Amino acid sequence: MERYNREKFEKIAPRTRTLLFLLLVAVILSGLMLPYLVRVESLNRIVLSRDYVAGELADEDVYAPYSLTFVDDYATEEAREKARRDVLPIFTYSLSQTYRVKARCMELIEALKTGSAATYDFLISNNLKDFTLYTIYDSLSEKEKNQSLLLVKDCVDYLIGVGVYRSSDILQISSEGYTQATCHLPSMSDYSDSTRVLSVASLLREDSLYESFLVWLDSYSLDFSSSMLQFIYLASETVMESNMYYDVVETERIRDLAAADVETITHRIEEGQIIISKDTIVTEQALRTIERINSSNGGIDYVSIFGQLIFFTVTTIAALYYFFSSIDRPYRVVQYCFLFLIGLLLTISSMYFVYRYVDAPFIAQATPFLLVPLLLTNITNKKRYGFTAGILFISYLSFLPDSTIVRFFYMAFVLEISLLFVRFGVTRLDLIYQAFYSAIAAMFVTVIFHFLSNTSYVYLLTEMLTIVLNVFASYMILSVVLPLLEHFMNIPTVFRLHELCLADTPVLQRLRSQAVGTFNHVNNVSDMAYHAAREIGVNSELARVGALYHDIGKGDHPEYFIENQTDRNVHDEMKVTLSAAVIKSHVKSGVEKAKEMGLPQEVIDIIDQHHGNDVISYFYNEARKEAENATVPYTVNEEDFRYNSDIPQTPEAAIVMLADCFEAASRTIKKPTTQRYEKLISSIISGKMSNGQLNDSKLTLTDLEKIKQVFVHDAFGRDHQRIEYNNKD
Repeated sequence: MERYNREKFEKIAPRTRTLLFLLLVAVILSGLMLPYLVRVESLNRIVLSRDYVAGELADEDVYAPYSLTFVDDYATEEAREKARRDVLPIFTYSLSQTYRVKARCMELIEALKTGSAATYDFLISNNLKDFTLYTIYDSLSEKEKNQSLLLVKDCVDYLIGVGVYRSSDILQISSEGYTQATCHLPSMSDYSDSTRVLSVASLLREDSLYESFLVWLDSYSLDFSSSMLQFIYLASETVMESNMYYDVVETERIRDLAAADVETITHRIEEGQIIISKDTIVTEQALRTIERINSSNGGIDYVSIFGQLIFFTVTTIAALYYFFSSIDRPYRVVQYCFLFLIGLLLTISSMYFVYRYVDAPFIAQATPFLLVPLLLTNITNKKRYGFTAGILFISYLSFLPDSTIVRFFYMAFVLEISLLFVRFGVTRLDLIYQAFYSAIAAMFVTVIFHFLSNTSYVYLLTEMLTIVLNVFASYMILSVVLPLLEHFMNIPTVFRLHELCLADTPVLQRLRSQAVGTFNHVNNVSDMAYHAAREIGVNSELARVGALYHDIGKGDHPEYFIENQTDRNVHDEMKVTLSAAVIKSHVKSGVEKAKEMGLPQEVIDIIDQHHGNDVISYFYNEARKEAENATVPYTVNEEDFRYNSDIPQTPEAAIVMLADCFEAASRTIKKPTTQRYEKLISSIISGKMSNGQLNDSKLTLTDLEKIKQVFVHDAFGRDHQRIEYNNKD
């Protein structure tokens, strides 16, 4: 394969190689320049008479030098920070701490009931060295003791039900400027979550329980002695700990979610729009806008440019190599590479005008990314070449300042769907149907990606109309450019090939009038070749045209060919070497006629290769018989009876060769049957393979089997039997 590619490259003229290289460089440079060109007059900067500070009066009018859509990072960050600030600190109820407080309360009550020793042990174990609590308890009457213990438990339950907060947490959120907090405090009856927003000042702190104690005390209408009240407060304070904690992790998580929900703030500045008015206050937003306009024209990132250079060079050369290595016909390699590079260059250049005259929300739909892929697809009859060109161009656009991954995939989807509807129809009207279906599909893709990009619904209808216009404009330009390229580059598109199939061309008209046998023969071969090519998935229109014109060289001397002879065979009166020379000459004559009438080179190749370099077996065998029966036997030179052309280089040429041989040979079968046809075509294929005529045709054994079945089917339909009627009937 590499050797074949080198041979193709060596066949290209040095001047042509230079032009291709210069085009490649132009494409890469245009790709590098595009991000700077699309900023519209990128050298324009706003120069102020002096450095302004927000709040000052302006001494001048300042206008936007060009249109610009930019993301206001400062305003966006402010909005996100505000969203974070709007999330109040979150306090969460600690069930374990609540149970611990209750347990400590019950331990204290049991210790007091047990006596002084147990009480002292409890106080010491909890690092409490003040024994006033027991002294006050011991001074109470027995009734007050029992009542006090019940009230201590009730007071503790009340306090933990209200929620006790750590003073350090309250101090922290107060220093952050918060006066409220979100508290998740469950109901003490069923522990269901109850979220409330409370004032920070109203939160019960562990070091200031007295106010809440008084609130709790007001719920009782009984009169208590001062000793009893002092004991209840001291006992409650002794066992109480905070059971509400500041959940920093959850608070930050909710704040991050709130910040993430804030949409990016963008501003659109139109060319000529006034940014600062004279004798008005200069705002911070105006100064940021001027800074952004100037920074968009700012310094060049050479590291980024170097990376883009490497990317553009590698991808473009890879695409060129793919074209070069996959195009079979060397004479088309240069043409298609030129079309690819010129089309890519023009498309990249057109993006400057798209960005200048199209509003930002519709850039993706207005980008001319379909024309060149559609053109290459219709010219080469291969969708993969169009897809390669389209994806490469879309990759170039991914380096634009406002490019997004959603835009990349949107263009790729529309490109793929548009190429999917290319059906290689044989009439120009088919282009209209393709354009219609492509436009409808592109509209649906636009709707889907509109929701993915999360843009305003106001733009949706305009986006749909823009992509429809893009599709139809591409097909309109294609319908104009394609015939011109067909003519000037002699390219065999499906439309051109279909037009050549019409039997009213001068060459075919002459063949029909002077060599009716040959005319019928080429029509039969054309049908067989067309059906066989369709069956194996190669260019059926090319096979049909090649078969239709493969014997036009017989038009000059039709009487020398058996299908045009009636009673007399002129070869009976000629030497076999001369007969062989006449038979061989129809190939050369056909090639010359094809060139005169301007047939595509692909068709000329089929005419030239439809006999390959095979031997004219009939006259060769006759010559050998004459040599053997001569008075002085001599050796017959096989080369004198061999065609002087290349063996078939393409599947289409090989199919025409096989169809030509089979159609002629099938005429000799008496009482034809399917089995006889199958035997005949099998022998023809075997003979061509043994003589090496199919070595370069790229036909597989599976292809040959399918071709054989098509030939048998067509021949049997051609030679079908009818009922024979006698004269009386």
